[in-house]
Amino acid sequence: MKMSRKALTAMIAASIAATALPAAAMANNLSNTLTSSAGSAANSAEPQTGAQTAVPTAAPETGAQAAASAPAVQAEPSPESMFTTEDVYGGVVITGFKTDDENFNSNVVIPETIGGKNVVQLKNYNSEASMPGADQVTSLDTSLCTSLTIDSFAFYECTALKSVDLSKCIYVGNDAFRDCTGITKVTWPTDKMTTIPDSCFNGCTNLTTFNSDTESVCNLTGITSVGNSAFSETGITKVTWPTDKMTTIPVSCFSGCTSLKTFNSDTEGVCYLMGITSVGEYAFVNCTGITKVTWPTDKMTTI
Repeated sequence: MKMSRKALTAMIAASIAATALPAAAMANNLSNTLTSSAGSAANSAEPQTGAQTAVPTAAPETGAQAAASAPAVQAEPSPESMFTTEDVYGGVVITGFKTDDENFNSNVVIPETIGGKNVVQLKNYNSEASMPGADQVTSLDTSLCTSLTIDSFAFYECTALKSVDLSKCIYVGNDAFRDCTGITKVTWPTDKMTTIPDSCFNGCTNLTTFNSDTESVCNLTGITSVGNSAFSETGITKVTWPTDKMTTIPVSCFSGCTSLKTFNSDTEGVCYLMGITSVGEYAFVNCTGITKVTWPTDKMTTI
């Protein structure tokens, strides 16, 4: 079919227009994509702030953040949360243990001072029972004190008590730790106290070590006087007794010590009494671990 010049020109123009439109759209799309990519790159280069900002691990924490992340540190209980006290001439005395306070610590360390005054005494107003709250004490440490006295029966029948450091004590009363069946070891200052009072550790069935770095040894070197029944029914197995300072073994001193096997001897089962001039009644009654006794007949003629 033969077309006119005018019709042919119109067809060519339509064809060109149809081709140009997709190309323009593609160009426009490409421009939008480039713009979007450039914006994203710009955004990634800018520092993030607000909720989008991550906390840098290397940056130091301050304020609430530091407080929240810091490890918990248990503060030492204050005297106000640990003890009932009374002011006396020359210092302050402790009259009881505040076991109902939520900050009470059963591992009791007696402070050197309370309210700026020296702690001078654990005072027990009951002559036949322990101090208030003493039955909840699991360890007693006096090493921070300047000097301290402990009244009679202060810890009587306090079975929870396991460790006793009396290194800064200058006086301990009768029966102070009687029937404290949980005690296993006692530190006693022979430079300050040379006398062990009556029944001080009577009935402390698990007490095996007294003033010794060797387990199960009762070392009385430096002691000049031991009271009646002082170590009756304890768990000690060996006793070192200074015959140059003490020649008398008091009444019931080691009665009921079924674990006792050695007295002033390196041989198990031997009770060596040379240097002793007097043995009190029941001193070694029921000491079933002793199998041999060396008795100085030149000094003791009566059993």
